Amino acid sequence: MRKGGAVDILKNKDFSFLLGTRLLTNIADSLFYIISMWYIASHFNSPFFSGLAVFCFTFPELLIFLIGPIIDRTNPKKLLIISNVFQIICLSFLILLYFTNMLNIGFLLIVIFISVFLSSITYPIEETMIPQIVKNDNLVLANSIFSIFYKVLDSLFNGLAGLLIASFSVIYLYKVNVLLFILPIICVYFVRFSFQRDYSYSYSLSQYKDELKDGYRYLSSTIMKKMLYPLVFINLFGAVNAVALPYFSKTFDNASIVYGLLLGVGGIGGMVGAILVNYVNNYLNPGRILTYGLFLNGLFWAIALIFHTKILIYSFLFLSYVCSGAYNIIFASLFQSMSPKHLLGRINSTIDTIITLAMPLGSLIGGLLLKFMVSREILLLYGITSIIVGIIYFLDKRIFLIPKIAEENKEDTNEVPSV
Repeated sequence: MRKGGAVDILKNKDFSFLLGTRLLTNIADSLFYIISMWYIASHFNSPFFSGLAVFCFTFPELLIFLIGPIIDRTNPKKLLIISNVFQIICLSFLILLYFTNMLNIGFLLIVIFISVFLSSITYPIEETMIPQIVKNDNLVLANSIFSIFYKVLDSLFNGLAGLLIASFSVIYLYKVNVLLFILPIICVYFVRFSFQRDYSYSYSLSQYKDELKDGYRYLSSTIMKKMLYPLVFINLFGAVNAVALPYFSKTFDNASIVYGLLLGVGGIGGMVGAILVNYVNNYLNPGRILTYGLFLNGLFWAIALIFHTKILIYSFLFLSYVCSGAYNIIFASLFQSMSPKHLLGRINSTIDTIITLAMPLGSLIGGLLLKFMVSREILLLYGITSIIVGIIYFLDKRIFLIPKIAEENKEDTNEVPSV
């Protein structure tokens, strides 16, 4: 497949079916998140429970590194199908609890935790499959397509979320959720993926532990480590945002509609950023895109919270999400291109774990902060943190040399390059 066109990549049926799997799974995940968060915030009206819910939505991602060696050894198609099947079982169990009057906050949080873990493992699995379906010089475009199509559907869906939660009961939407998780199973079935086992069938626990360390060992020896750790703080306050956002929506009329629109603006902004990054990447060094994107993301976010008029808030939050959508594509593409293919599962799962390291803590902090601060002030912390991380990146000039490092890494993917 030649470089250069989205149409060329979409003609790759395997890529298209994998894209369809991602889109359908994300829609199902989004619906589950939105109705669960709104139900807890409105039914229990407790910032503490909302914080616990976000904790359960984020903590499972810290465990993803544990399955890295399994991803590298197991047919990813089978893992994706198994994950969705168990998602269906979890939601069916939740519905059963509701109809037997046994659904309380404890059971709901347990189901959220298990469901999110099953969903989280699909991301590193699909990230492992993409570089084996498309060529390295098409990775930025391939990841952009994933993000753009996902953001289009997700933003439209989030924009309707307020109407959905205002028009239908939670249990009805959970039933719809079950049906949505069936569709990715059908889609992934048609992905033709040649899985080649590079290891012997016999597998010991000590082997597993050694391979588990390979992902982190590789990251620790490259510039990727310098890029990753500042993101932990951004994600900490991103989790704080997730707790505070429903309560921020309640400061306006038609709170459920505002909540859905805020999520929709985020989706549309991220989509636009994913589109623009392909053009910006032709003129700006990826390291600069990361640096300027982080800084402007925080700046626009902070400006949005100065205003009390909804249209101005939506507008500046849109610009903030454009920036985050762009730099997220660059992050994903760089990590994929700089990683040896035989370590992709372990590296991607380790990266996902490190990036989300502080999110469970952030969710609990968000629940506590809502007792002492107003939601607008809490949301502002995210903007300030993003600005600071942008400055940190700017002061580390090695980040501007990332493309050269990535090119060198491609020459010999079997050796671990040093910084």
